Amino acid sequence: MKVLLSIFHPTVGPPPDAGIPEAAREIDALNDEMMAAGVRVFVGGLRPAAEAVVIDPSHLHSAHGPAIGGDSQIGGLWVLEVADMEAAIEWGHKASRACRTRAEVRPFN
Repeated sequence: MKVLLSIFHPTVGPPPDAGIPEAAREIDALNDEMMAAGVRVFVGGLRPAAEAVVIDPSHLHSAHGPAIGGDSQIGGLWVLEVADMEAAIEWGHKASRACRTRAEVRPFN
């Protein structure tokens, strides 16, 4: 099954792992572990939500800034191919610890 594993960054300010060398090493190690396990399909970090462009089908224009208000936005993601949700959740725990922030695991249809 394919899942989206997302990590969250605060809407304002640096990400929780910014400037922490140990975090960068842990995230690199997590990516290496995912590659070795053969579960990583794609990984990517995102620029701050303030740099997003939101396109609304009910309007004829686009707007800059996050699509959803709140205190956090998606800061990065992995697409994983795993055996089941239990395995996906295990990876989610590892990502949350390495990135020092909340993570969400959501299966694709």
